[in-house]
Amino acid sequence: MIKNEGGGDNLFLLRKTADHFESLESEPCGFVQLRGKYAIKSLEPIPLELLPEWSELQQQEISKTPF
Repeated sequence: MIKNEGGGDNLFLLRKTADHFESLESEPCGFVQLRGKYAIKSLEPIPLELLPEWSELQQQEISKTPF
């Protein structure tokens, strides 16, 4: 799941193929995080730019749709 800045989330269905994942589908969704004693800090959203892999990932092709 990817959280969008300003609200709203997207859920992606991925298939692992060899050494990478292929996106099969994407749907808008809503996700409510656990709070209080059940909160899991490692699941807190972070900006994509803070992911170590982001500089490489942003250069990769996301999808290709034939016309």
